[in-house]
Amino acid sequence: MARQLEEKRVQREAFIADAVAQLQAALKDSHIAAQVSGRPKHIYSIWNKMQNKHLAFNRLFDLRALRVIVDDERSCYSVLAIVHALWAPVSDEFDDYISRPKANGYRSLHTVVADADGKPFEIQIRTHEMHQFAEYGMAAHWRYKEAGARGSEQVAASGYDKKLAWMRQLLAWDRDGDPAPTSAASAASDASVDRIYVMTPQARVIELPAGATPVDFAYYLHTDLGHRCRGARVDGQMVPLLTRLSTGQTVEIIAAKAGGPSRDWLNPQLGFLASPRSRAKVRAWFNAVELQQRIAAGQALVERELQRLGKTAINLEHLAQQLDFARADDLYIAVAKEEFSLRQIDYVLRAPVV
Repeated sequence: MARQLEEKRVQREAFIADAVAQLQAALKDSHIAAQVSGRPKHIYSIWNKMQNKHLAFNRLFDLRALRVIVDDERSCYSVLAIVHALWAPVSDEFDDYISRPKANGYRSLHTVVADADGKPFEIQIRTHEMHQFAEYGMAAHWRYKEAGARGSEQVAASGYDKKLAWMRQLLAWDRDGDPAPTSAASAASDASVDRIYVMTPQARVIELPAGATPVDFAYYLHTDLGHRCRGARVDGQMVPLLTRLSTGQTVEIIAAKAGGPSRDWLNPQLGFLASPRSRAKVRAWFNAVELQQRIAAGQALVERELQRLGKTAINLEHLAQQLDFARADDLYIAVAKEEFSLRQIDYVLRAPVV
């Protein structure tokens, strides 16, 4: 193994230091705040990876590796563009684990590039939050989310500490294949009174208000997914949409290809929604549908009146402006709501042009 490494460790360290300096300069010029670091792998680490993944030496691209940590996802992709502008990307050696996270929830951008001499090296790009998750797991992810803008300052609430301890136990039981004892459920309920933490099938942690349902979960992920939500699996089992979720559960949404929400979801007595944000999205959908219906009804009435007057070739947008409306849709809405008399159209069209 040592003979296969064509350069000594000190040379690899010098290579990485130079690459870090180049990338830091490029990021500074682009006004991107980032932490850039890197280190060459030890020979034992290289040999261990070859054994575990059954890789030939020439398929190891991370003998030299850099890591870039930025503030947000958009910056991740901006850094990627800069990296590919500085060095030539190696074909088929790019992985986007941000848009497609690993099953364990890991998220990051991985790319392999080559320097002017053709020597490949790997660069990992992630946010601070992704780095916390990658290094320390889900418990650290929760702590990062709770700390928010305070950065590394720890949250000292005893309930929060119980929640972390409970999740560590839950993950350990899951690895061992044993069912979690009932004490886990009580620990979860005691951990937070007003919030719950559930997971997507990709192990992404979702924070929801206590009492949230699968419909709330769907709307949190994406508004359109919420509109099309028709069913849900919780921990692999089909459940009613009004089921109240609990911390630690894995939720999968079953959605139609098209469609909208049910008006029943807005009925607080039925309990389909616990989140005001979700209710607002459902109301917005029905308001938009009602608006389109009014526009269609008003347009039909206007066109019928124009047909009666023998003016079917008239420009409707121009007509609306003559009637002091900004757009034709505004005219249609006023007609549908009976706030505007169609007789005024006849009056305007008969008025002499000055």
